[in-house]
Amino acid sequence: MKSPSLPSQQRSCQPLAPLLTLALLGCSQTTSPTHAPSPTPGRIDALAIGPVQSAFLAALDPSVNLVPYTGREQLDDYGMVVFDGDAHTPAQVAAQPLISQALSTGRWVLGVDLTEAHKKQALWPTLHASTCGTSAAFAMHLGYDPNGRFQAQVIEPSSSRALPRTSTIPANLAASSRLVEAPTRPGGSPCAGGATATAQRVTADAGSTSAFARTLLSDMARPARLSRQNLPAGTPPDLIYANFSFTETFSTSITGSLQGHPGTQHPNYTVNRSFTVFLNNKNNPQGDFQYVLLEQDAAANPREANEDFIAMGKKWDTDWRSGTYDDAGWFQSRMQLNLSADPTTWNLVSTSPDTANGTTAVTTGVSFEVQFGASEAGPSGSGSFTYSNSQTRDIEDWAVDNRATNTETQWLYGSRSPVDTRFEQDCSQTIRSGGCYLGQLPNDLSQDALKLYTQSVWKTPSVVDAAAGFTYWTYYEMMDLGCSSNYGFFCSQTVPPNVPIALTVPHQPPSPQGLNIDLGVVVPIPMQSVTFSHNPVEGGNTVIGTVTLSRPAKIDTPIGLSSNSQNATVLPTVTVKQGQTSATFQVLTNTNGLDDGDSTVATIQAFSAQGIQAQLTVTNPE
Repeated sequence: MKSPSLPSQQRSCQPLAPLLTLALLGCSQTTSPTHAPSPTPGRIDALAIGPVQSAFLAALDPSVNLVPYTGREQLDDYGMVVFDGDAHTPAQVAAQPLISQALSTGRWVLGVDLTEAHKKQALWPTLHASTCGTSAAFAMHLGYDPNGRFQAQVIEPSSSRALPRTSTIPANLAASSRLVEAPTRPGGSPCAGGATATAQRVTADAGSTSAFARTLLSDMARPARLSRQNLPAGTPPDLIYANFSFTETFSTSITGSLQGHPGTQHPNYTVNRSFTVFLNNKNNPQGDFQYVLLEQDAAANPREANEDFIAMGKKWDTDWRSGTYDDAGWFQSRMQLNLSADPTTWNLVSTSPDTANGTTAVTTGVSFEVQFGASEAGPSGSGSFTYSNSQTRDIEDWAVDNRATNTETQWLYGSRSPVDTRFEQDCSQTIRSGGCYLGQLPNDLSQDALKLYTQSVWKTPSVVDAAAGFTYWTYYEMMDLGCSSNYGFFCSQTVPPNVPIALTVPHQPPSPQGLNIDLGVVVPIPMQSVTFSHNPVEGGNTVIGTVTLSRPAKIDTPIGLSSNSQNATVLPTVTVKQGQTSATFQVLTNTNGLDDGDSTVATIQAFSAQGIQAQLTVTNPE
């Protein structure tokens, strides 16, 4: 595998290290350039902090130009920052200002081989989001939407793996169909998978690294707005909310087929889990409760775009019966999305879509009303916002089963025609003709892009100003159907003992996965004061105002500003930066309408969920 390249000025000092290793610290001591431009147009310049070694980073090599960080480079010249958890302790990551600066300025940060401590101790104070366990690759990005509301995004490869193949061996051709059990929750507790970051790195499948790289590069090329599901038009600016997006990427390889046809396929999927936290604060400025909206947007494919199926509609040259096949594989047969909120006291208000069978399309949509303590008319009012956003997905020849409980959301999607995945595949299935020949091929969604979309909404019993945990797992199934026994020119009329006619490969993680988001980012921090650098002030001079919060801001916090006087004007907003307690703003004064020797008192108000005001006296001396 090709190693990520170093700038030409540094290649002479690159040590003889294992493949993929960048000994950046040693080489950086002899370099003078502060920025190495990309040698190839279109590549992304990325700053690498210390040595980095990862198959996931190597997959980015054709598109990313790594530049060792010496402390002299300007962050503005780079689109991404990269670091390796194997080379930096959580304390070292927390103490590295470049990482938090990159996140705070909207740049992507990629960490490889991270422990849970890296994510929860070092990155949490800035990202306010994490996943459990180790991460072979963990890409993260922060931003703010047009209303100034916080958004965090994480991209991470799935920990799902192939379970042992199962085969179907019917007793005879007339055997009645037997029900297939629904996927079951993986054993163990969340984050108990036990695999170390090093083990994940060494065994990383080439398809897995490519899928991760492809998703990351695609999202880096998107506009600044992070959430995939945009909020409905007309979302009021006074509504307080935040968005957390977790993207799971998965790809694996399947080789061979039931009837011995050679080849390799790479089934793959991405699942984006987007959490939007809304604050209901009509009665209490710091909040009455929160709604947590989950949108899951999944896309699955049984093969890569440039691949052939191993044995879709194939037969050996010696098979003479026309219109039939001895193999149909591999195709996607079932997919299940599962997620539960770990605070079991939350109320699961609504889930969508409902169970649907025998339809060509399914529409997903939930609706709920959020009340807030201010309106566009001013801080003295109140308002409400009704969330309603529906999307339709094609499920022709498929069905969806909403299996939600009081504590867990769960949707099972499965093929229905001609392959009905509710039952074991035997020779009574409609896909087969006389003699157990394969007379049909699987439906289009089984062979092509499968797109799923679900929504859930929870209501907290009171305001949560802390982290909240969620447990999730994805089930994805591939299938291969074949003749029961191939004699060259026909399939046997009687199924011999121990001869399978179907193979199934399920994929799921060894244990449920976990993630955490900080619901406290939507809880307003009370304002302490508004003060002025000069008071009173002679009209025509500029005054510096300061708005101070009662404690440091968790995230960049926009503060609304207003004045009731034409003689003292302010901009509509000022932002208290993350980690700060105050922000300054200008008050422009004038003497319009004031006679000599007169003065006026302007009321300057700052507002964030609740208002605080101060009086500024503007004079017009004689």
